[in-house]
Amino acid sequence: MGTFKYERDLLKHFIRTDGWLPLCRQRRKLIRAKKTTKNIRELRYFTFCAIGAIDVLMLDVHKVLTPSELGFESVFFFDKDRESVLETQSRIPGATGFVGNFVKLLTSEDLEDPSEEDDDANADPGHEVKDPLKSPEAELNTKEVRERALQQEELRRFVKCFPFDVINLDLEEYVFKPSEELPGRLLKAIRKILRWQQRPVKITIRRKAQLDGFSLMFTTKIGPNDLPDDYLARLQNSLALNLRQDEQLTPMLQNRAGTADIAELRQRNFEVFFKLAIPKVILNTLMSEDWYIEPEYGIKIYEFQREFDGGNYKMLHMVMDIRRHVPPRSKRLDGETSAVAAEAYQQVVRRLFREAETVVAEDSIDQPALTESLNEIIERGKKYTGES
Repeated sequence: MGTFKYERDLLKHFIRTDGWLPLCRQRRKLIRAKKTTKNIRELRYFTFCAIGAIDVLMLDVHKVLTPSELGFESVFFFDKDRESVLETQSRIPGATGFVGNFVKLLTSEDLEDPSEEDDDANADPGHEVKDPLKSPEAELNTKEVRERALQQEELRRFVKCFPFDVINLDLEEYVFKPSEELPGRLLKAIRKILRWQQRPVKITIRRKAQLDGFSLMFTTKIGPNDLPDDYLARLQNSLALNLRQDEQLTPMLQNRAGTADIAELRQRNFEVFFKLAIPKVILNTLMSEDWYIEPEYGIKIYEFQREFDGGNYKMLHMVMDIRRHVPPRSKRLDGETSAVAAEAYQQVVRRLFREAETVVAEDSIDQPALTESLNEIIERGKKYTGES
């Protein structure tokens, strides 16, 4: 059995236990509250768990996920190739795995959005849904054509699994890349996810319901330092707009960063600038897709450093609860906005400007307790693979 490079990273495991686990536990409690035995359902969890599936097994150990006789039927994950998916499924049997580059698959201009086909079929019961694996009539059945058909089918399978109660985008890559035009492929992928989250969830064979909220975990690297000036200028302008719209933010930023001038902050302390700008990007993306961040929890941010042969880099992990606008877009007039979401947005931005991230370091964590927790989780995986 293979292992993920950072499977035993105690700093990462602190974030799992301190941030991810409580959020998932609370989400499970919410979806199971006031449900009859007939209507009860399991938490639907989407993740990038790597072959160790540490996060999934942690939720299993703590009874947040309850595998059925068929296994982890409510767990869904992505990995880069079929072999990795199969190895992951040996640890979390019954889970649904998707193969491919997640961001490329969701943003490929060669693929159609399967949710649009669903809309057509719902509007017209006689609508014929395309079979993505059927040999093309207008194209030669080349390797490239077959590969595109397989990707289309994988995307179709993925979209049909929405929505999820918890989305763990533990991608560990940059939000913005110098080689990409704004908004970048990752944000485009996230926008699609947020739209698909508005699909109804199946409660029983005959009953479906709209999600009024879900939990989101998002991981990114701080940087890169060579972002084009137009990227940085637009991030700077976004933060400056908040300062102009809410006078309470100026003293908060001054107290946190030593300056209330966004341009000066960008030049003097790129990391703090980044740690304000990226959560704001996520917040704005959610708002534009008819979701908002629950203000009582806000955006909980963790930071830790990783070493590699050429130096080090820093990771940001963001944890948040998401709610649907009230009333939702489907029940609002054109031009009408959600006052509830607007008030929540202001509160979350204030917390973002006021409260610093939690820096996780080896001397700030209980290493023996985390090691014991990891060992228990890894042993749980061996139970499913038959190694123990």
